[in-house]
Amino acid sequence: MHSIEVFLHYFSINILIVLMMAKLKQIGYTITYDQIVDEKITPKVAKLMGEMHEVAIQGSKNGDKLLEKTIATYPTIPQFKNYLSIWYNTKGNTKKAIEVNDSIIKKHPEYLFAKVNKAAMCIDNRDFDTVIKLLGSSLDLKVLYPERTVFHVSEVEAMSNIAVKYYVYKGNFEQARIRLDILKEINPESVLIDAFENFILASEVLSKSTIEAEDYMRTTINQPKTRNKLAPKFNHKEIELLYKQEILSEEDIQVLLALPRVTLINDLETVLDDSITRYTYFSKEEFDSSNYNFVFNSLLLLRELKATESLPKLLHVLAQSEEYLYMYFADLLPEYLWMIIYELGQNQTEILLDYVKKPLIYTYSKTAVTSAIAQLALFQPKRRKDVIKWFKVVMNYYIQGKEEEIDPDFIGLLIGDVIDIQAKELLPEIEKLFELEYVDYMTCGDLEEVMMCLTGDLDEVFQLEFNTIGQINMMLEGNEEPDDMDSVSNEMYNDFILNQFTNHQIINSQKVNRNDPCPCGSGKKYKKCCLLKNTNA
Repeated sequence: MHSIEVFLHYFSINILIVLMMAKLKQIGYTITYDQIVDEKITPKVAKLMGEMHEVAIQGSKNGDKLLEKTIATYPTIPQFKNYLSIWYNTKGNTKKAIEVNDSIIKKHPEYLFAKVNKAAMCIDNRDFDTVIKLLGSSLDLKVLYPERTVFHVSEVEAMSNIAVKYYVYKGNFEQARIRLDILKEINPESVLIDAFENFILASEVLSKSTIEAEDYMRTTINQPKTRNKLAPKFNHKEIELLYKQEILSEEDIQVLLALPRVTLINDLETVLDDSITRYTYFSKEEFDSSNYNFVFNSLLLLRELKATESLPKLLHVLAQSEEYLYMYFADLLPEYLWMIIYELGQNQTEILLDYVKKPLIYTYSKTAVTSAIAQLALFQPKRRKDVIKWFKVVMNYYIQGKEEEIDPDFIGLLIGDVIDIQAKELLPEIEKLFELEYVDYMTCGDLEEVMMCLTGDLDEVFQLEFNTIGQINMMLEGNEEPDDMDSVSNEMYNDFILNQFTNHQIINSQKVNRNDPCPCGSGKKYKKCCLLKNTNA
């Protein structure tokens, strides 16, 4: 989940008066840097909030149980629920984090930060209508909360962050700069200021005219609306476990894998079809379920079964819209789908080659394929030459293809996969792609950096790790740490002041190189994890 991340700094009262006086008349309310009085936040509760915030951002073991117990004790305090959402996000379970955040919006509609977190995700998905429903058409705190005259600085900063991105995407650069000016006034040291300055400038340069929502160029199909609400008939009643259990236990997995192979595969493919034919039904807010993992778990089971015959069905799923893929996979797509493609498609590389050439395929669907092919060269070294030939064909296809069909993000990530396997043989094609300006260098570095990675002294490959369906479900549940979590330094939090009022997640300030392990603890390289999230601003 993409949350609004803020720095919280305290300034002397004299500096505050100088900075804020000019803006107060414009924005129509008072900004405070002191904790807003809330009778529910007693000194005891405030102390507990600090402790639970640490549990959340550290992703402490069994932190979900501890937070749920605290929530049960203080059900009227939304901050504790926000910590639970942060804990799930820290553990990599974005779906659960979103589910908790959505529940906060329903139970505590006055709690701004749950709305802001949801709005940030909606902006990333270009769902501007929902942003306005959540935060109002003016994106103004005073309009959203007319009964209030005082707002905490963190509330103003959170709303400003949303407003800047919203107005840039809508093409209203003047309003975006006004909101950025407010951000500068309340927190002149925020690293977001430079990022937003560049974001606004780049957006103006790239758009010769106003950027309207309808001008947003789709890179996937428009998901067809469906009317079907009836569940399909399955050969095995045990398949219902997939719809009822968000996280499969080891016992659930064994029960399902013990079913007859042919009819089980047929049922799992039916589940995949169901996710498409009942898409509208599942996507409705009134659908009383947060379990969209039935699609992902079906694919994991097909992988366990080595169901190579199901590759076309898998690729059909990955050819759906960005909205479909986000709803069912969220951030699971770049994290785990390559494993499934590797198992089902390692001996069907021609089918995979045709797939990555198709237009209107989601960037990270194609990248999951190229990552799987790249890993063939590392797990099966005898196939290295074939893998390089495969990548050469893909690159030449796009070199000779139509410019309007180029996806620079995909090309950048494709080059990243080539770097991962140190395929120096592909430098001529890489140079040509850069020459044609088809590469988003933010995802792989500029040509000089790429050449350094491929011709330098390091000669380092990047081999991914396989996880079983049981291990993946344990990680989604938060009961197992990623293998390299111990390598993530707790020092990343030491540079920031933790504020008990807002309890937002903290931005990492230390310098991380694009080929370093991502400091979020995902186990991926920084260039394939948080760097992508940051450059999507």
